[in-house]
Amino acid sequence: MKNLTSATIEIITSCNFKCPHCYLDNKTSAGLGVNEWKIVINKLMLKGCRKLIITGGEPLLNKDFISLYTFIHQQGLEISLFTNASLMTEKHFELFGKYPPSSVSVSIYGKNNSELIGFAKNKRANLDRIMSNIVRLEQLGITMYKGLTLCKSISVSSTDLAFFSENKIEINTYLIPSLNYQNNLNERLEPNEIVRIENELAMKRIIKSDNLAMDNLDYFKKCSGGYSSLFIDQFGRASICAIYRKKQYNIIDGNINDVWAELNSISEQLHKIYYGSKCGQCVLNATCRNCPAYMVLEHGEYKNKYLCDLASARMNYN
Repeated sequence: MKNLTSATIEIITSCNFKCPHCYLDNKTSAGLGVNEWKIVINKLMLKGCRKLIITGGEPLLNKDFISLYTFIHQQGLEISLFTNASLMTEKHFELFGKYPPSSVSVSIYGKNNSELIGFAKNKRANLDRIMSNIVRLEQLGITMYKGLTLCKSISVSSTDLAFFSENKIEINTYLIPSLNYQNNLNERLEPNEIVRIENELAMKRIIKSDNLAMDNLDYFKKCSGGYSSLFIDQFGRASICAIYRKKQYNIIDGNINDVWAELNSISEQLHKIYYGSKCGQCVLNATCRNCPAYMVLEHGEYKNKYLCDLASARMNYN
């Protein structure tokens, strides 16, 4: 059995933004209290966990965020925070100055306030404030990652792409289906449009045209879900990752060793199923998001026309 080294905790699913591409489908505010989260953290540490990703929803909406974050940092855990950076106050900057996270990842949608307001469906959304908050975090010596997921509600003209490039905003071209199965897929760009953008941003992947052996499948091979990492939702239910939630285990009431053993087993089963599928053996899978968890959301199958068309478009562009 592999050792647990890192975990992601989804401390809330509520968000002050209503982004049309979001994969979360149950955006409720209810969840574990700070004392219950402390039980979870202690169990993770007993299993060897030393790195923690805090995510949501928008984590800063959790009323216990500051006390929970402080507790986690004081345990000596390395923290990475995922946030939209729109709700930061002086208390948060004081917190991060005293207990700095190893990194903060911020999603940025639009190149001005008007575009962000329209995308996030929040009249209070302010891109200038977000960018200013990012600068303040950088001044604290915190490593920042900025990114966005391409979708139809985001303008992708050459001017837009230049803005993203100049501000070092990393572009993700894969829009994850929502957990309630594809309610957000009308936001996906067509495969040829994605390939055009990838190449304009010099993001084209280097792929091989020959058959890829199982041990050469780079993307899925790097997956740590159920092997060295796990995911815990706001109710304390553990799964191998945030995407694959078909099998979850109560980490508060359950034995952490038993939970980890079950997640190890699930990951091994998914690997076997995937590598025996058409998708796992496809000659184009180096250009594809070849992951069993994603495939489950793609019509619950291991061969999906959209992803196949995207892989072919990438290959044909060469």
